[in-house]
Amino acid sequence: MSAIAEDTAAFLAVTGRDRGRIGLCRQRAGESFEGRVVDAATLAAGRLNAIADQPTNVWAGAGLLRGGSISGGRGKAGDAIALPSLFCDLDVEPGKVASIEVAEAIVDEVSGLLGAQPCAVVASGHGLQPWWRLEDEVGVTSWAEDDDAARSRMAAALHGFGRLVGLVAARHEASVDNVFELARVMRLPYPGGVNLKVDGAPRPVTLHRVDPGGGRVKLADLEALLDVHVPPTAAVARPVAPAAGWSAAGPQRGVQAVLEAPRLARYLAGIERDDAAALAAMVTWPEGQRDTTAEAGRRHSPTLPGAAVPSTGPAGHAATRPRRSAPSAPSPCSRSPRSKSASNGTAQTRRPPRR
Repeated sequence: MSAIAEDTAAFLAVTGRDRGRIGLCRQRAGESFEGRVVDAATLAAGRLNAIADQPTNVWAGAGLLRGGSISGGRGKAGDAIALPSLFCDLDVEPGKVASIEVAEAIVDEVSGLLGAQPCAVVASGHGLQPWWRLEDEVGVTSWAEDDDAARSRMAAALHGFGRLVGLVAARHEASVDNVFELARVMRLPYPGGVNLKVDGAPRPVTLHRVDPGGGRVKLADLEALLDVHVPPTAAVARPVAPAAGWSAAGPQRGVQAVLEAPRLARYLAGIERDDAAALAAMVTWPEGQRDTTAEAGRRHSPTLPGAAVPSTGPAGHAATRPRRSAPSAPSPCSRSPRSKSASNGTAQTRRPPRR
């Protein structure tokens, strides 16, 4: 077995994915994306031939999958029956993470919050992909095929972990990709596997480091950590530069409300209030992730001019109110509509505007 094949086996074992079924994806240069479900033990043993018989992108699923027939190639979140490890993706490129040193600093800070070191870190060719092992708990980190409650709990915790990583990255003026889902596939160090993200410039995908004794994270401890550090009314995704036309007041007021949330006080204690505008330029929330429940109905996300703008609601939460647009001048040719009186139902005609 080659050194890279040994790395593949060690990586899958230390992240808890050397057993059961796992999604596997590949993409050769100039070809389309392919996905299927394979036996994890066979993959770990390097007995799957012709996966990367030429320079190829290779990814493996983060979650273990149920038995039986699975549609959709690599499997979907509803097919997951276990998530052995937490993970994130730190791309070193303009607009994301400035350098490998910054990526390492983010990994160290997240590790300090979790109280565990990464069990493995993959050098993806364009950054780092760290993994933190979860404590094996039946019914918690692994569940029965029909246990939707356990699956939903894990999915929510993974999403919350992504928000935490996003906050840590923002402190380092960096951003993270939104990879925090049960069916996500991540880079796999594999013989012949490379990163073909940049045409004509393949880069190796290697096991940067591995530490089986790095410690494990209990899901209940992770949930308690998220309850302290991540406000339930803010979802952090990839920070982006502010769009042209943003006024400083709108985003700053929205971020100011987030800074005042009591659950963020300990974590963001080092951020001065004068830095709110800078933070506003780094943090945005994805469309479609605003809660509609009464409890979380006051969520605010930075918006473009003309959309909803923030106002401070009860308990320091940000509320939204529509931006009032200027009334348009009546057309010289327009006639006022006929309307019924609210009191007697009789038709009344309004006097047309003066010309």
